[in-house]
Amino acid sequence: MRGAVHDYSFAGSELLLKTQPPRPILVAVAAAIVLVGCGQKGPYERVIVSGSVSYDGQPVEFGMIRFQPTGETRAPASGGYIMNSEYKVDQRGGVPVGTHKVIIQAFTGGIPASSTDRSKGRAPGIEDDPVGPRKTNKQFLPPKYNDKTELTIQIDSQSGELTKDWDLTP
Repeated sequence: MRGAVHDYSFAGSELLLKTQPPRPILVAVAAAIVLVGCGQKGPYERVIVSGSVSYDGQPVEFGMIRFQPTGETRAPASGGYIMNSEYKVDQRGGVPVGTHKVIIQAFTGGIPASSTDRSKGRAPGIEDDPVGPRKTNKQFLPPKYNDKTELTIQIDSQSGELTKDWDLTP
């Protein structure tokens, strides 16, 4: 093995050859492990994006927002919940830098059970079901904001947060 350290020892009548990698390689591997584990949130540069969402002049009480990379942007999708018209995408460091389609869904029936009526263990819009709770909330935004979204955003490299409000019309 080239550049390896050899250690010879005898066991009975046999000669044993022990090969160890050179120390500089071990130091480099250890340094790489430390650097990868220190504060990075994946291989993509990300920006925390937050803001508000309204539809027809009214705040969207509950929904979801998703940023789907398009064009030359090669990164995972990211998103979060809209609660009381506000959203903040900060999981894994935020939204990857680049161009994204924006998919927004808004639901009738209030916010999820974990946030409201804890005495009954469910929120408005959740019915009893022998198989489990079933959501009866309906998505009410037009397809141009979700299934056939026309919304896009360019996330540029920057420090800090980006605030983007979405004022949607019928």
